[in-house]
Amino acid sequence: MTNKDVYKIWAPYGEKWTMYVRPVPFVNMPEFKPKDFDLLFVPDVDFIDKYDSSICYIVDLPNERAIEEGLAIAKFGYRPIPLFNGTLEPINSISTTNNRMVERPLAWGATILKDMKFGKDAPPVFIIDLNRQNRYKLEVSYFDNSYDMYGQDFPTPKALLESGINKVVIRTPKLENDMRMILSNYQKHGIEIYKTYEFEKPKKVHVKKPLFYKN
Repeated sequence: MTNKDVYKIWAPYGEKWTMYVRPVPFVNMPEFKPKDFDLLFVPDVDFIDKYDSSICYIVDLPNERAIEEGLAIAKFGYRPIPLFNGTLEPINSISTTNNRMVERPLAWGATILKDMKFGKDAPPVFIIDLNRQNRYKLEVSYFDNSYDMYGQDFPTPKALLESGINKVVIRTPKLENDMRMILSNYQKHGIEIYKTYEFEKPKKVHVKKPLFYKN
């Protein structure tokens, strides 16, 4: 499959939520061979009992693991929406965030996703890279390839609520400040926030807006 084919599978035209899929990682994606996908797999997820249209999921794990678990949740009926905003590392730059690492699992994921069917109003599972904020600058002028997530990367609280979604479950070992900003805003509008990691069942949490953090 070409990079355009992969993108169209992840973001089919006119389907709900797919306008949020970021095209950035697909632009320079090379063509992969089946052998390139040997170590990738869809894991079992024990923290979901059944499909619930009132829940939206966010998987905030490192690169390929985020995509693998996002597809595992998709098997329950949630539409997977990858939100990878990082650009590729320019020549002679110093980078601590390797955005190339999501290309192979996205291409692999397309081979699985192409055979999956979703309901017209299927809630989303957003897939983001926990490594996005790996930052280390020797000098201010160095381009380190990291990035933050912003409120505009996700649906508004109103959009979720109007779609019948009043709970957000985030799967991550830790809540980064950019996600605290986004989730605290959801919370402020009456959306309940739950967190899970590893084998934990989702637990309701209160998310505090980070101080001195601009997003």
